[in-house]
Amino acid sequence: MSFEDKIELLSRMGVEAQQKTISRSLPNRLIPEILGEVFRAFRGDDYSYCLLPITHVCRHWRAVAISERRLWCKPGHSNPTLVAEMIHRSEGTGLHLVLISNRCSEFGGALPPRGHNWDNALCIQLANLEQAVSIIVDIDSGTFANWFYNLHRPAPLLESLDIYNAWFLHSDADLMKFFQGHAPRLQRLALHQCNLYCAPSLFQNLRSFSMRWISATCSKLLTVLRSAPLLEHLTIHALRLRHSKGEVTEVVRERPEIVRLPHLWNLSLIDGSLCECVHIISHLRVAQPITVIMEEIVNDVQTERLPLAMQIIDSLITGGSMILPKSASFDLNSNNLSLCLWDTDKQYRSSLSILPSLRLDSWKHWYRHLSLSEIRDLTLWITLPNSEWSRTDIPELLGSMTQVETLHLYNNCVMQMIPLLATKQRTQRPGHPGLFPSLTCLKISDGFRDKRPNIMKSLLPYVRERYEEGAPIRQLSVHERLFPDVDIQAKLERFVAKLSHF
Repeated sequence: MSFEDKIELLSRMGVEAQQKTISRSLPNRLIPEILGEVFRAFRGDDYSYCLLPITHVCRHWRAVAISERRLWCKPGHSNPTLVAEMIHRSEGTGLHLVLISNRCSEFGGALPPRGHNWDNALCIQLANLEQAVSIIVDIDSGTFANWFYNLHRPAPLLESLDIYNAWFLHSDADLMKFFQGHAPRLQRLALHQCNLYCAPSLFQNLRSFSMRWISATCSKLLTVLRSAPLLEHLTIHALRLRHSKGEVTEVVRERPEIVRLPHLWNLSLIDGSLCECVHIISHLRVAQPITVIMEEIVNDVQTERLPLAMQIIDSLITGGSMILPKSASFDLNSNNLSLCLWDTDKQYRSSLSILPSLRLDSWKHWYRHLSLSEIRDLTLWITLPNSEWSRTDIPELLGSMTQVETLHLYNNCVMQMIPLLATKQRTQRPGHPGLFPSLTCLKISDGFRDKRPNIMKSLLPYVRERYEEGAPIRQLSVHERLFPDVDIQAKLERFVAKLSHF
């Protein structure tokens, strides 16, 4: 054997040994079906970024036979060949494109390094814009200026669009250039950190519209909302509202300009002032009771105008005061106060949630101006530390609900609430609030996390007084574990018409 033959033999042996080692690595030992299951395990909001490292170490990824096309519908950024293959495999299912260059993006994850591959992968995604079902754009303004023209083509399948750091938008015309103004299926739009512009052809079918860190005049905001007549969900986060010269900024009942949103059912106002929130709400007209969420709202309304401000908010949760709710649920804790309203007969539901930074002493003033006088069925979830509980706070909050017939108590409010309930004897005492004089049904559920208090000490005197006054509680429902070592039947049965324990 010649020297050259020996060298060739040794080289062949080295290659075979290396191939044997590679073939023993886990990814390359997986059969296509098993590898397919591994890929499926990474499905999720960002599964394409999890998928990339696996496919890079597995030389069989092209041969994997997966019939589920949606597995490949979120192409990544790093490998142009892989991106092209994923788009090809997802044909007919729609693409979910995430176009990111901002390293601080909340969608960033494990972004690959910028470079030639990144640019090529982005080009491939933009070239298939007509297949996009959703697009998230978070690209720095300098980069996006170079890529903006790639979005100047129709997107007939697009349903969802998020644009972050969109300071490159300078006019309505700039926004209209997106998809040549043709995205007939666009139902969800989120604009973050930009000025507010209007594109009626893009907004006409919107169901959900989110604005975050947006700067706009009130007139411009109303113009945008008018161009989205089918809107169901509206979120306004940290809106910087610029007022026109001569515009009335204080709380007033009527505004000359109104916007009708007959399909709106959810309005979220986050990080702002109560005065600005009420200013926006006073322009809106709805056709049904809706849910209003107010989070991190600072109360800057003058005390004498607070009732009017709450009446304006009330017009949304009661559908323009056309319906007075019959059922309500209060959830009160140290961080928020939520009110849910509904009417089973008319099959509607609405709610008002006020989250920090409002204190309890302002909450009680807010809620007493709402339309709660017709409430018949009330559920209370109150989890306040004893230091925050006041014998005057809750009566002021609930005092207007004089028609309540059914009361359901949870958590540690039981011991505080029962002494506040009305009987003829108690209401004669000076200072007693006499809550819920029409009460006929009382239900007490076990929501205690700590040691359960001696509820019988408060409950028994109340039902006895009602019985002796000739107006017994018709139905009393209690949890047995609230009364350990107590014969509930013997203690309570003769004072109520119907006793149930579970």
